[in-house]
Amino acid sequence: MKAQNPLKPYDSTAMLQQMGQLTSLTATEELQGSIRNLNLTIGKSEILSASQLVNRKVQLISDKSPLVAGEGLHGSTIVPAKASNVVITIKDAQGNVVKTIDIGVSESGVLDFDWDGKDADGKEMKADFYQISAKAKIDGKEVDLQTAGTFKVNSVAMNPMTGSVFVNVDGLGGIDMSYILKII
Repeated sequence: MKAQNPLKPYDSTAMLQQMGQLTSLTATEELQGSIRNLNLTIGKSEILSASQLVNRKVQLISDKSPLVAGEGLHGSTIVPAKASNVVITIKDAQGNVVKTIDIGVSESGVLDFDWDGKDADGKEMKADFYQISAKAKIDGKEVDLQTAGTFKVNSVAMNPMTGSVFVNVDGLGGIDMSYILKII
């Protein structure tokens, strides 16, 4: 009432403009609520799908991988282009090199590697998490390659605020599903 002009007690243009702004604001808030609900619904659907991964193995982008007694250590490296001198290095928790795997030449793509868990002397190493890294020569330059370790999925979880789905694995905890390179 204080802001009302006594000479123009009813300005229909201003009133319509304000009603339009209120309608637009309400519609925007309702749309944001609908998007939040849709994200949660999608997240619930993803967690149901992801639950099928429990007790299965997945390869996750990581610089470590578990050596499983009786199974060895399995991993991959991502080769972005044709490469030569591809070398995988596996180190123990103290950073000591326990195994070097010389792959040689590789085309681009996902390159799998395996280690039986024995050191250079043929001695069985203890089941533990080992650091993995890879290097290669691409176009004459030595480059570091991204690696992935193989992990058993213990459970799946969803962030109730965002709807993001995570896989829980030993040694890494909860990892966003986007880091899964391969389902084994």
